[in-house]
Amino acid sequence: TDKDGDGVMDGATTWADGLDHVQGLLPMNGGLLATTRTAILFLKDTDGDDVADQIDRLFVSNEPRHNQLQISCPRWGLDNAIYLNNGLDAKEIYPEGNEDAKVDVTKLNLRYDPFTREMSPVTGSGQFGGSLDDFNRRFFCSNRNPVMFAVMPLEAVKRTPLAGIGLGHEDVQPPGAPVWPIAISHTTSKAHAGTHTAACGLGVYRGDLIPDLKGNIFVCDPTSQLVTRNQLVQNGASYTAERVGEKKDFLVSGDEWVRPVNVRNGPDGALYVCDMYRRFIDHSRFFPEDFSEAHYMRAGVDQGRIWRLVPKGGKAPAIQPLPEGTADLVKELESDNAWRRVEAHRLLLEKN
Repeated sequence: TDKDGDGVMDGATTWADGLDHVQGLLPMNGGLLATTRTAILFLKDTDGDDVADQIDRLFVSNEPRHNQLQISCPRWGLDNAIYLNNGLDAKEIYPEGNEDAKVDVTKLNLRYDPFTREMSPVTGSGQFGGSLDDFNRRFFCSNRNPVMFAVMPLEAVKRTPLAGIGLGHEDVQPPGAPVWPIAISHTTSKAHAGTHTAACGLGVYRGDLIPDLKGNIFVCDPTSQLVTRNQLVQNGASYTAERVGEKKDFLVSGDEWVRPVNVRNGPDGALYVCDMYRRFIDHSRFFPEDFSEAHYMRAGVDQGRIWRLVPKGGKAPAIQPLPEGTADLVKELESDNAWRRVEAHRLLLEKN
């Protein structure tokens, strides 16, 4: 919590713990939607003591091979639905207690309607990192695929089987695109050196604090301690994500422990970067056994920080709470900062 409104956090409370690898959070209905290893949960503090006492399992999914392949990245869409990434390993999902209602989501992302409570597959298959732009266009990524775009709706792909189009999404930046780190990192994939090998946390900047970044797509690569910046260029019905900067990435660190893993828009219009901060980013199973035994592979598990990016020489404005009245919330739909538009949209829906 930021008690004095200066934009710096000065207090922390454990609101919920003991959960199974939470990798996605989204505010809704006075609580949080949380994606975990094998379930999608809804958590809420109903008695005001800053502890989530309501924990409902909304959906159950299959066990992923390992935790980086689980369902994640819930995002509110303009069509009143929540979009989620498959994680690459999700094959089936069903409402808690109703296995007969299983939905096949193999190699497909997901769309959840919080009003009908229907879960359905949609075009694309993203790992950790999904984002929507101002027109509800969906972008996502996986380790080697820094920017993918959902070009065609899944329904259109299915009804034209003779068109030779098997996928509704495409890479709008080449898989394994080059990156320019300034420090060598410990990684098991030497063959991927100098290229995207852990692309994740993709985000479209939709804030109003840094106008020249508006609409750009940022992709984290924690293996190389950096974040790339990409500009979308129209390419027929799709796009090409072109890198901004000549052999120079947007954010690069010489500290080998720096691990940017997520990019998000903030309520103040700034761009936020989540830095996991670990000595090793690869899972220990991908290192030689004798190396894993000789080193503490979870070094930095008690670390981590969030960077807030503002214009050079400037500072982020104080965060203003959203209004409660319906008419004032409607006015927020005109905000130049998409965070305020999205949250006002959500609150209007929840107020019915």
